[in-house]
Amino acid sequence: MPSIDQETSQPTEGRTYWQSLAELGNSKDYLEFIKGEFPEGVDLPPESEGRRRFLQVMAASIALATTTGCHWPKENIRPFANRPDGMVPGIPRFFATSMDLGGVSRGLLVKSFDGRPINVEGNNLDPISAGAADKYSIASLLDLYDPDRSQEVLENGKPSTWADLAGMLSAKKKEIESSRGAGLRFLTEASSSPSRARLKAMILSKLPEVKWFEYEPVSSDNVRLGTRIAFGADYRPQYDLSKAMAILDLEADLLGADSASSRNARGFVAGRDPESHHFNRLYSIESGYSTTGAQADHRFAVRSSEIHGLLAQLASVLQAEGLSVQGESASILEAASSAAPETDYEFLPAIARDLLANKGHSIIAVGPNQSPRTHALAFALNDLLGNLGQTLTLTEEPDNGRPGYIEGLKELTDEMTAGSVDTLFVLGGNPVYDSPSDFKFSEALAKVKTSIHLSQFADETSLKSTWHIPRAHYLETWSDGRLYDGTISAGQPLIAPLYDGKSDLELLAFLVIGEFPSGYAIVQRTFRDYSSGDFETAWREFLDNGMLADTAYPAAEVALDAASVADSLRDFEVPESQGIELAFAPHPSVYDGRFANNG
Repeated sequence: MPSIDQETSQPTEGRTYWQSLAELGNSKDYLEFIKGEFPEGVDLPPESEGRRRFLQVMAASIALATTTGCHWPKENIRPFANRPDGMVPGIPRFFATSMDLGGVSRGLLVKSFDGRPINVEGNNLDPISAGAADKYSIASLLDLYDPDRSQEVLENGKPSTWADLAGMLSAKKKEIESSRGAGLRFLTEASSSPSRARLKAMILSKLPEVKWFEYEPVSSDNVRLGTRIAFGADYRPQYDLSKAMAILDLEADLLGADSASSRNARGFVAGRDPESHHFNRLYSIESGYSTTGAQADHRFAVRSSEIHGLLAQLASVLQAEGLSVQGESASILEAASSAAPETDYEFLPAIARDLLANKGHSIIAVGPNQSPRTHALAFALNDLLGNLGQTLTLTEEPDNGRPGYIEGLKELTDEMTAGSVDTLFVLGGNPVYDSPSDFKFSEALAKVKTSIHLSQFADETSLKSTWHIPRAHYLETWSDGRLYDGTISAGQPLIAPLYDGKSDLELLAFLVIGEFPSGYAIVQRTFRDYSSGDFETAWREFLDNGMLADTAYPAAEVALDAASVADSLRDFEVPESQGIELAFAPHPSVYDGRFANNG
């Protein structure tokens, strides 16, 4: 490129533009600078020894600076000298396992590549999912490799050692055994694990003064309590949408957020066969948008606080449209009539006629955010419509009769505030963060002499506790669980604990035997209570399949307690409509916040 000098920089025609004030001044220094910007020969290799020597010296200086300024970190290289039988490097392997969330297990199939889990899929043998995996299960793999996971034991927020922890637990074990568990409390996440239920029973038998509480910020407690009102005990509803021709979904989101949404979706699609003479209809009444609402034939937007009154009015409309009731069941419709609001829901007569036209082949489902009395009324209407035992069956609920999560947490917090709790084990969860604010759980925790928190992250509860223990990821430890229908599932590790974390089972077992046992031994011991025939064959088949066949809860024989349902409806007061209504619901991506770090 030719150099730019004063003569060539002056245009002969048109307007004159300058790149800078220096160019406009056209000083001698500027002209010298311009000449050196693109000197001739810059694209040719250097010929002088001085330039080459300069580059050599600079390169040597940089090399010396790097060698003195940094060093390679020390690493232990362990060659894969002894390859496990059946393993071919580079070929992925699949293992059946399960994940527990909210007290319901999910059967999974996890892909492992050279010993590292890389993908989560559904287990085809899972009777609920039939091979589908929900978003929480898929995203849970990110938790395994999360760099923010807790990597060390903490005592009062400062790093400690496993030896110190074991010493503390051993001393604490002797202390609580001498007092038969007085002052000892457990606060745990919900779990469907038969092994944990076995260890819990052992602890409560050995230490009769112990109290055990469970808490989940997102739960189906209202459904459980609704069955307690309607049938006198705790049951779990199992819907069969494949048999239903008329489906009324009242914020239940049967096709989206429900624990059996995959099974519900399959049943719903089965009832929509274009070649069939019968084609189901789906009515969705909700305050927000949901997957079920998007699929509904008819969707109606109603405040969440109006759902109970709307259902009570539907009961009256059903009676007006010809629903015949006898005996004590009539008291339910009478009580529902008194609870019905004056609001005229003009779409209810059409829904009522559709439900009556499909008696025994319809469903009324209510969401978990609604009150227990609303669920009790829905179960009663299903019974009066002949749906019980057809499109709706009830199975036993684990831990029948336990207090609700909120009720139990309130009792525990009051005991902590009163100074009645000396030792508190918090297994999972983050109650300092997600407990009701008016409980003031954080202030109550400060009054507990010794608090131990088992968690994957050093979160708010960990930092407020005396001890924090890193929790193993479910892909790092042995476990078991029960699917939504009660089928027993296997949980087997695909990788050794990355940070020496412990599982709930291992920590509870320490309190029983005084040492951290193998999770494998705990689960295998529990499996003996459910297996038959040759144990080793059954055990291997259990691990291969990921679940134990024929262990689902049987359908329960129930009878509607009409008087109890009617009594629950009589004290209902229709809420006044006042401005904007705030409804709390789990986030579709981060649930109750526990998956927020996956982004």
